[in-house]
Amino acid sequence: MSHRLIDRLSAELNWPSLSNMGDITEFTARPGMHVLFVPGDPARNLETADVAVILPELRLAFQGRFDCAVVEDGVEAELRDTAQDMPILDTVDVTAMPEMAIAATEVLVDSAKRISEVREAVQ
Repeated sequence: MSHRLIDRLSAELNWPSLSNMGDITEFTARPGMHVLFVPGDPARNLETADVAVILPELRLAFQGRFDCAVVEDGVEAELRDTAQDMPILDTVDVTAMPEMAIAATEVLVDSAKRISEVREAVQ
């Protein structure tokens, strides 16, 4: 299930929309810091819309020190099933949404359930 605020991230801000595990691997292999936004179901997870609004502002506040992508609904289940086997995502708890996995060139730095945790991880 999508939400207009999540759709805005790709449509207006040009964040990549990752639709399969290959996309996730390719995105996290790029140099630099990355945040994978795994929104979950915005109808069940009320924090999802908040993250969709605040994460772009946080990225601006950090002057682009990290890039962001949205993990699509269709790959979330596969991500949950395979995250423990992927070096980049083996400690991400993708069973609780929304989730923000923070990575630096194929190395998981941290994962965050709250915006304040993103701030701590990228400093």
